[in-house]
Amino acid sequence: MKKHAILINSSDVKGESDLPGARVDINNWWNFLQSRLGGSWRSDQIHILNKPSLAELDCALNTSGDGYCFVAFSGHGTEGSISLNDLHEFCPISRLKPKGKRGTVVIDSCRGISPVKSVTFLGEARATDVINDARAGRYTEFSEIVKKSDHALTASSADALFDEELRLSSEGIVTMYSCAKGQSAGEDPKAGGYYTSALMDAANRFLDADRKRSVLSTKEAHDHAASIVPAPQAPVYTPSYLVFPFAVRSLGSQRFAF
Repeated sequence: MKKHAILINSSDVKGESDLPGARVDINNWWNFLQSRLGGSWRSDQIHILNKPSLAELDCALNTSGDGYCFVAFSGHGTEGSISLNDLHEFCPISRLKPKGKRGTVVIDSCRGISPVKSVTFLGEARATDVINDARAGRYTEFSEIVKKSDHALTASSADALFDEELRLSSEGIVTMYSCAKGQSAGEDPKAGGYYTSALMDAANRFLDADRKRSVLSTKEAHDHAASIVPAPQAPVYTPSYLVFPFAVRSLGSQRFAF
């Protein structure tokens, strides 16, 4: 099955505060998707859009009309829309929906409240834990970690396993929000958005979990992220019944060596 990934960075839109963590998110997605754990996507299957126009966004989505499309946005947002570029073009989240029959959309942005600027404001010890893990390199540099690991899957077998799970999946589009309506989404400037970082942490922990399953689903990754991001940020996954592969491993894989 054909795969397309569209990574949208709108971290420094004019008139809005800069979000350096959003830029980190895009780099982390780039590394994660190409890792064996992320499914060994080829670089030509991944497209990065920096503050695109609506026309550029539509063009990218239209070219990914067949197969499976993964879309990740990091930047500013409000309820129902995202701040796309310096022209103040607000894009309805519904417009990010892939054109094909299968797709995942990850929105790491606020949904009605200005972003929290400090961890202490959140008053949650979990935020510190998430950030410390990211800074320790546990899920921010997948391309380098994989090189040092004894991850048993080859690039080709990871790609084949990911594609087979896609082929067996039901049709539909999953949307994964970093927070609920009216909430803010936090980030660390060096580690990235709390939600995106936590999703990748889910993949890394999956690699070190029991050996009975070779695939981690999008819903499982989300559920883990929702359990560790700091309150009051409450991630949302919809529809709850639909899942796609998020991470893959060999049943004999060992943990990453840090």
